[in-house]
Amino acid sequence: MPRDYAEAARWYALAAGQGDPLSQNELGIYFYRGRGVEKNMELALHWVGLAAAQNYPMALYNMGNFYHYGHGVSRDYPKAFSYYFKAANLGYPPAQERLGEYYARGLGRRKDYRAAILWYAAAYGNEAMQPFVGGDLWNHLGALTQALRQTPAPNTPPIPANPPAKTPAAPAP
Repeated sequence: MPRDYAEAARWYALAAGQGDPLSQNELGIYFYRGRGVEKNMELALHWVGLAAAQNYPMALYNMGNFYHYGHGVSRDYPKAFSYYFKAANLGYPPAQERLGEYYARGLGRRKDYRAAILWYAAAYGNEAMQPFVGGDLWNHLGALTQALRQTPAPNTPPIPANPPAKTPAAPAP
């Protein structure tokens, strides 16, 4: 059966008009892509923005993408960061991964390799991300660990080149 995007857009519009954040986000993406409706960035931002205002994680991430790439708005890394940060704290793995990138590259924030590692680990530790990870986790973490060794934060012990194979057990009380 062929996909009928115009019919899907109609149903999303009905649910979006009643305040359903998933439908608002999807309708916004339909307008962004011109899927079943005429491309309209203003309506894309409107509908995705309504869903983001309800803290719908995927919509927060999509708003971050609009600002990250400058689609329909001026490119604004700090604003993109704030949307990604909200979505990441709601447990949305793609936003957690993007925060890892933002901290690693210093986009919208100062570089913070430790925060980058934590956000990458949060994203890749999520079972939903496993099909997308491949070697990316190790590439990101390896590069960040190397960068940390070269530029340690003040008053922070250096990361050992050869960490112990097993974490020592805590002493018994």
